[in-house]
Amino acid sequence: MGYNHFRYARRIDANAIELMHEDLTRLLKITNAKAVNTISLEGLEATGKGLEFYANGTDMIYHRIAEDSIYSCGGGGNHYFRQNNVNFLNLTESGTDEVIQGLTTNNDIAIVPNGAGVLKFGAYNAGVAGDSTGYITIKDGAGNTRKLMVQA
Repeated sequence: MGYNHFRYARRIDANAIELMHEDLTRLLKITNAKAVNTISLEGLEATGKGLEFYANGTDMIYHRIAEDSIYSCGGGGNHYFRQNNVNFLNLTESGTDEVIQGLTTNNDIAIVPNGAGVLKFGAYNAGVAGDSTGYITIKDGAGNTRKLMVQA
């Protein structure tokens, strides 16, 4: 991936500047919306070029997906999804596990494949099922509570 380095800055108005390459190609527009205490970045290069962000230490980076939805991540490894100023999902790594944690009290986490897709779990091991030693409660696609048998 190539990186563009800014050579020139041009003031657009009291709240915005553009950063440009040495050949005067417009690369990035920075806008300060003082009323909502937000700095916005807009990539101005050709489609297909992304913006990379780096936080220092455990500082958070916020990405506004929609007016009331934000994705944020930080140096601590937590990735939060929030809506209406409430975190509702956290993705993180814990030892050897990738963890999806719901943060809204008593809400289900639905993993819904698209079209004919199905939810994949670990490898299948052929064997004879023994007596049940317990169960795990899940909900099916219709919202009905089901019990999956567990054997030791």
